[in-house]
Amino acid sequence: MARVSVVIPTFNRRDLLPDAVRSALSQTHPDVEVVVVDDGSTDGTAEILKQRFPKVKVLRQENRGCAAATNAGIRASIGSTICVLGDDDLLEPETLARAHRVLEENPRLAMVYADAWVQDGLAGPVLREACVAAGEDPGDLAAALFLDSTLSTPSVVVRREAGDAVGWFREDQRYNEDTDFLIRLASGRRARRLPEPASRIRRHAGSKSRHPLQIASALFFSQRALWEALPELRHALGERGMQRLDRLATDLLAAALRSARPALARQARQHLGWRLLAPATLLRLLRGLR
Repeated sequence: MARVSVVIPTFNRRDLLPDAVRSALSQTHPDVEVVVVDDGSTDGTAEILKQRFPKVKVLRQENRGCAAATNAGIRASIGSTICVLGDDDLLEPETLARAHRVLEENPRLAMVYADAWVQDGLAGPVLREACVAAGEDPGDLAAALFLDSTLSTPSVVVRREAGDAVGWFREDQRYNEDTDFLIRLASGRRARRLPEPASRIRRHAGSKSRHPLQIASALFFSQRALWEALPELRHALGERGMQRLDRLATDLLAAALRSARPALARQARQHLGWRLLAPATLLRLLRGLR
């Protein structure tokens, strides 16, 4: 049976990382490789891994960001399919077995994906978060993700050759690198949504989601770059895609004004032009400024 590799990039998460590693090691799939990439941690992460998980493949590098750490782990892995797991998240026990079975039975699929359980805080209630819904034709998921980026990376399992073809994660991005990768991956390729949630996402004070300006900026600029680079995306979405970019620019403008970042605010206004005066845009801006 083909091996599945779970790649876990980590930085200063010694308290949460062991749970993530254990969830990967506890998969029902019989052949799972776990690769942890320590991205320059200074909190004793390396010692924790050595003491508790001696059989896990561990790489250590200077701090270069999550995308660079993830790519390093993928290069060091040997599985034919890859799952990228956040160091504060968990995999459901059956995730890799289900994903592997579907990919084996459907060689035209580049990836499978699923909903996630989301926990607000480390002891808060757990709720199901539905991911985007899309068909299985080539590019369907890319178009859906461009309009709604609700898809948690740990709930995605990817064929290695498909990820290799698009170059995996962009290392110049510190935020939104996951959605950027998934849109590039799904563009022109087939994907299938699985019925059961695949992961548990734990949102807490140290999560990336707590940085609204950085997220708004990364979303707008990466989505605009994808729009310009992928003609199939423009063909599939047309005016809906332009409206999505306008909404992202409006969100960036609000975040930049709140944070007193005039350069970012100016770029957002330049994108919007006269459309900034549209009633729906002004209303969205006012809501974002509250």
